[in-house]
Amino acid sequence: MGIDSSDIDERWPVQEVSTDLSFVMAPFRSLSAIRRASVVPDGYAQMVDVTSVRALYLFVPETYNPDNDFNARMFATHYGIAEDPATGAGAGCLAAYLLEHVRPDTESVDVRIEQGYEMGRPSILFARARRGNGGTRVAVGGRVAMVAQGNFI
Repeated sequence: MGIDSSDIDERWPVQEVSTDLSFVMAPFRSLSAIRRASVVPDGYAQMVDVTSVRALYLFVPETYNPDNDFNARMFATHYGIAEDPATGAGAGCLAAYLLEHVRPDTESVDVRIEQGYEMGRPSILFARARRGNGGTRVAVGGRVAMVAQGNFI
């Protein structure tokens, strides 16, 4: 990711998480560190070769807006996505991850996630994870703005 290993927040693990689409969840120490992150092609190719994961989801509990709980970035060059301004599947994985690692003593977690700020397309996602009889249930929502419109012919 083009960062120093000290930029990773070691309180929580770097881990694969999936709610149907797998992400490597990487906790960062600071907003300045997450801003410096970028895909290193050789490292990304190695990850794709040795795992089933094709997407990186970086997050930090420091935000641009104090009303938000986390800042996140998502990279998935394997799918042709250099960076995504709002990733619902990633936000759901983050909520499940937080319930497991950050707030393991609670029954649910609700978070407000900012994403896309670094690419000039700020987005807000809301994610909830709840423990239940059948496992963890996740819900995601957000606010969007139309940036393009078209028709299929």
